[in-house]
Amino acid sequence: MKNILKKIVTKFNSVSENPTLNYLEDGKISLNLALKEQNLEDIFQTLSSIISDLTNQETDNDYSHPFYQLKVRSHHAFQVKFFLNLLRKFDKKEIIVMDIGDSAGTHMTYFKTIARGLGFHLKTFSVNLDAAAVEKIRMKGLDAYQCRAEDIKNVAGVEPDIIVSFQMVEHLHDPCSFLRSIAKYMKTEHIFITVPFLETSRVGLHSIRKNISGAITAEQEHIFELNPEDWKLLFLHSGWKVLQEEIYYQYPLAQKNKYKKMWLEYDYEGFWGVHLYRDLEISDRYTAWGELQ
Repeated sequence: MKNILKKIVTKFNSVSENPTLNYLEDGKISLNLALKEQNLEDIFQTLSSIISDLTNQETDNDYSHPFYQLKVRSHHAFQVKFFLNLLRKFDKKEIIVMDIGDSAGTHMTYFKTIARGLGFHLKTFSVNLDAAAVEKIRMKGLDAYQCRAEDIKNVAGVEPDIIVSFQMVEHLHDPCSFLRSIAKYMKTEHIFITVPFLETSRVGLHSIRKNISGAITAEQEHIFELNPEDWKLLFLHSGWKVLQEEIYYQYPLAQKNKYKKMWLEYDYEGFWGVHLYRDLEISDRYTAWGELQ
């Protein structure tokens, strides 16, 4: 996710000079209308009762501003609702879930709390390269491992029923090898991924585009920002087929013309969620996986 708060607030501070550019208020209205249109209001309130403050959701981004609290939790509502629909498809009640790229243990806390009320018991594991993120997760009483996503197959003894990964694969230099390694070397058959939704694929690397100086962390940089069709090709190539997909829009489709341009300028118009099932038929035709074989 882009760290756009500084850019937004800078423009918001000039609202008095141009009262038509009230993006804080327009963004708030857009998100609330989107929640209602996409039937996410109830789950939004449930999540708010479980974790009231999302200020420290990510290491490199400050989410203390009320606009960001609304924005991030709205997105979470979409992710949690999708995950719960996936969970209900399982016959067994003891489910192991791994979150690759977990930044604070937020989703694992949501999942464990809500799943308990549905009669499920979740055993969760979180993975992140960032030591600060791992510490935040462990402070919530959750299991967490510090390692690269690409090395997840080497986390001994963990064979999750479901892997989730939210806004992570676009940060990887090689998402294909990451996904192939899970399909080939782990028993996991189900992955739930969300990525920014774009209609036209592009290389991210926004730090280079904007000539940003200084160190750039993995959390701050997107490598590939692809549209759903291109992601689907990479998934099939890497050993995964799509069972279910859904787009969450940060604006109401009934007022698309009013809000879409604003979101495209400052963030993304939405996020794409996809439930993947392991299928190596196409992936195994490729003969150059190298050390992954």
